[in-house]
Amino acid sequence: MDKYIKHLIFSDVHVPFHNPTALRLLFDFIKWLKPNEITINGDLMEFYDLSRFPRHFVSPTVAEEFEMTRDEVLSPLRKVYKGKINYVYGNHEFRMDSYLAAHARELQSLIGLSVEEQLQLKKFKISWNYSGNRESWFKWGAILIGHWAKALRQPGAAARELATQYG
Repeated sequence: MDKYIKHLIFSDVHVPFHNPTALRLLFDFIKWLKPNEITINGDLMEFYDLSRFPRHFVSPTVAEEFEMTRDEVLSPLRKVYKGKINYVYGNHEFRMDSYLAAHARELQSLIGLSVEEQLQLKKFKISWNYSGNRESWFKWGAILIGHWAKALRQPGAAARELATQYG
């Protein structure tokens, strides 16, 4: 029996701009570590075509990004790990909500259009954590795990602000 609880957290894979070698190493590490729980802490996908920023090259479609994420991340992850997996919504996942709100508000509530449904998270038995905005989080015991879009000039300032805000 392990002496410690092992919770592996990874983030910012940014499919389709991910590094396949890094993912293979991650899956090998998961097999070796045998964590009690895993959290995907946001920005698993890029949503490049939905970005408000200028796009400088052709990339896969949003549908292709979803397929790549299921095939190259979620499916292999489930093959090496059978335990609990959490997924925290990141600011890049929020690009899909923002795009629908700006360009197709009427379609926003349709079944099947959410990131959760497109990634088939229920099929992969992955828990979805979404606060309804760009920054999502959940509490794991006394620990706050989240994906925030905070960058402050002083070292540790963002962490102090989050600790003050969320306890």
